[in-house]
Amino acid sequence: MKGFRFRLEKLRDLRRMEEEGRARAVAQASDSVATAQKLIDGIIESEAEVLDRIRTIVTSGPRVGLVQNMQVVLGQLRRQRAVAQAQRVKAEEELKTARLAFQEAYREREILDRLRERQMDSWNREEGRREQAVLDEASRRGASGLEKGASS
Repeated sequence: MKGFRFRLEKLRDLRRMEEEGRARAVAQASDSVATAQKLIDGIIESEAEVLDRIRTIVTSGPRVGLVQNMQVVLGQLRRQRAVAQAQRVKAEEELKTARLAFQEAYREREILDRLRERQMDSWNREEGRREQAVLDEASRRGASGLEKGASS
């Protein structure tokens, strides 16, 4: 007797590989979001340090040139933060798209898994019926052989 064979096994394998690839894409997109957020956090920290230095300079005496330089640095940091925030927004959009693609790939593979399980269950039931028929036939032959031996 042949064992169970799912005719769509290669398609199921392809769906599984697609799902794994999309899971990797989700992980990469998630890493991009985290990286952008770390950059933003670093810039915000630098902005706070520059503001503290400006306060210190202003309270220690009139150093207009130094304050202006710090304001220029602060302006650059704010522009960098805006760029980093735009990168984070883009990364979050990519993450959302990657998650949706992963969910679809998961559903497609899951459908094939359920179909395979149903077909395997059906095959197992049919195989059980065949085995039972063979056992019933062997039992009948044995019983008829005993009857012939007893009547002789």
